Amino acid sequence: MRSIQEVGLEILSGTPKPFYVFGGSEYGVKAKYLEKLKDHYQGKVQENPRLLDVTRSFKKKSLFVRDPQLYVVRYDEEFVASLNEVTASSISDCKIVGTIVLLLEDEKMVAKVNKYLPEYTVSVDKVDDQFIFKYLKSDFPELPDSCIQYVMKSHKNYGDCINACRSLSLLSKEDLFPLTYQSVCDLFGRYESSSDANIKKGVLTKNVNLLLKEIDSYEGEISSLFYTLLSSTLDIDKYMSGGYLDADTRKFVKSWKKQDVYNFFNQVYSELKRSRSSNSVDVRNRLEYLVFLLQFDPVPVFHVKEV
Repeated sequence: MRSIQEVGLEILSGTPKPFYVFGGSEYGVKAKYLEKLKDHYQGKVQENPRLLDVTRSFKKKSLFVRDPQLYVVRYDEEFVASLNEVTASSISDCKIVGTIVLLLEDEKMVAKVNKYLPEYTVSVDKVDDQFIFKYLKSDFPELPDSCIQYVMKSHKNYGDCINACRSLSLLSKEDLFPLTYQSVCDLFGRYESSSDANIKKGVLTKNVNLLLKEIDSYEGEISSLFYTLLSSTLDIDKYMSGGYLDADTRKFVKSWKKQDVYNFFNQVYSELKRSRSSNSVDVRNRLEYLVFLLQFDPVPVFHVKEV
């Protein structure tokens, strides 16, 4: 198996190899490497569900000269199941024009691929904090260092950090600088109860009855549910960005559109700010209002009222 340092240097320096197998659980770093490869090939990228379909295409004679590009294959279980010395040899002999990346996450699948294709396989796991900070600072230069550090401390991996920083980057400087570690934890629902988990499930599935029931029976500080709703939208955004999902989660994620995630996040955030600005706000009523928005297709866009 190759080292992540070696592979990362190749990709970030613009000298990628023709074939990689990205294993491991750190999807955020995988996504970053894919973006770098996409840039390297001037945005030319093709997704394909079957790895062998891609490699076979290079063995066919073509009347036209192929332009180098990126080929992405996600979680091809069929290929892994059929992998043996013969198929491994055929891949090694393939004259790839550009770069193929096979994404895997299951440890057993990665182990099998590494057995037959160790010269192409790399495990993309948790990255050292100094590199995460460097990557985040490069991607979100407008965020204060303190905010990035709070995000890193409160989130599990680079992928989660990217989603959190992307959301924070929507805030004004006036809202960013007062943030503390505790407020960042609250904002992204880092402390999760069983009720919080049910609410996240309710948002994902757009189950209005479940959400109303959880809001009605919630025993904690009711305003904290704004943060749970925000965190729920970030989870959905992460699911939509890729990675292995179980069948049920994948089914419900398909009912969401990127614009709906964005609209719902803005609606929740506007109600959160409203609840902070006045003691007369009926928090339970505003939470119920947000829940009912999930019945609309598309989720309504938040509009700032003109004064």
